[in-house]
Amino acid sequence: MIINWAKKEIKLEFVNAALNHVQSLSNQGASVSVILDTLTSQSIARWSGCVNSLSSTLSCFVRKALQQLLPTLTNLLRWKKVTTNACPLCQKPQSNKHVLNNCSAQVALERYKLRHDEILLHLFNWLLNSIPSSTQIFSDLCQMNNLNHISLIFNNFRPDIALLTPDKRMHILELTICHEVNLIKSREFKRNKYSRLSEDLKPTFIGYQVFVESIEVSSLGLISDTAKFTLKTTGQSMPASLLNEITNSAISNSYNIYRKRNSDLSVD
Repeated sequence: MIINWAKKEIKLEFVNAALNHVQSLSNQGASVSVILDTLTSQSIARWSGCVNSLSSTLSCFVRKALQQLLPTLTNLLRWKKVTTNACPLCQKPQSNKHVLNNCSAQVALERYKLRHDEILLHLFNWLLNSIPSSTQIFSDLCQMNNLNHISLIFNNFRPDIALLTPDKRMHILELTICHEVNLIKSREFKRNKYSRLSEDLKPTFIGYQVFVESIEVSSLGLISDTAKFTLKTTGQSMPASLLNEITNSAISNSYNIYRKRNSDLSVD
């Protein structure tokens, strides 16, 4: 018993020392700290298992991206391999975060939207099959036929998903794909953005109680807690299979975004 206890203590001490080291690094530490502050250990463990099941190419991409070690132009400049770190698409410094989330070039924005909508479709399909038949579902997805579009409800705002119950409750789910370091900031931004959403309702829906929840998915597939929303609307938590689909979708899309980071072609 004493030996087992000692082994656990040594292992814990080693893990804490390694964690403290990573958190102390200016680039890597910021993402790790936000992940640990935002997500549960169960969520991180599920994500880790999902990453370990990926192809070696995608798994390597995730690990390098999380450590800010992708050969972006900013890193290549730091490593003295190039003479400029200007993004070929928008001329701003091409960092890890810039490539995966912040490039303002139109072709990059289209790639970000493709990633967002693919993940949103996973969420929509699961909700469609999980909500009671008396609940109506609306979404901002444009590629689906016979879909109740969110524009039927609001004058100006376009949240991602709305679930309307017979007792005039409107549950909003807003999806954000963000960099790991922005998991908390993205949630706060969306909550503030939609804090007065009920004032934007079209006449047909005035009188509904509006409840806003958000889900943040990082560019590397980490997922914020969704239980508050799903328990209210479906009576269940999102299954691990769905969470893994979302993680895989985020990672594969982010890898393609990274791979095409210097290309201004929509398809290449």
